[in-house]
Amino acid sequence: MSDLEAGAGAHLELGPVSLGAILNLQAGIESIAKTFSDWKQQEADYEIGATDQSVAQNGIVNAAGFLVVDLGGPNQEFYWEVRQLVVSNIVPTTSVTGTAYAYTTPVQPAAAAPLAPGITDIFASVPLAHFYGARQFVLHAPEHLFVVFAGAANGATLGAFATATQTRDRRRISLVTDV
Repeated sequence: MSDLEAGAGAHLELGPVSLGAILNLQAGIESIAKTFSDWKQQEADYEIGATDQSVAQNGIVNAAGFLVVDLGGPNQEFYWEVRQLVVSNIVPTTSVTGTAYAYTTPVQPAAAAPLAPGITDIFASVPLAHFYGARQFVLHAPEHLFVVFAGAANGATLGAFATATQTRDRRRISLVTDV
């Protein structure tokens, strides 16, 4: 048997061991690649900086005169600075009575108790628009922006519209450490 054949035979006998080592190496490289990809995404988010969000929701007032709308909230690891919040009737030819309450809370507030914890702003009448300065009206994940309409006519269609600036919350960034 030649040296070439002996070397080939030895290599074939080590094949399963080599294959396992290659698979482990590949898994390690994939893990490093994912970590690097996550890191690049975080860097891109920092470069992009703040993004504008516009959210709207509407609904029909119930017989008790209440309506709760959920305008959502920031994604994980982000926060919103609400810049404008508008409460309005959806049909402009109808007049509306009642008040509206804005809440910043992770759970939907009860419609029957408008002055509950988490209240952020009160709208004395509908329609009405409020504007906010920097860091004046802030939501952190998992909080949502809820608007509760109270004292409105049964069957009225009401809605809320908000504009917010979404920014990465550097205090809540989870670094990938599993390599």
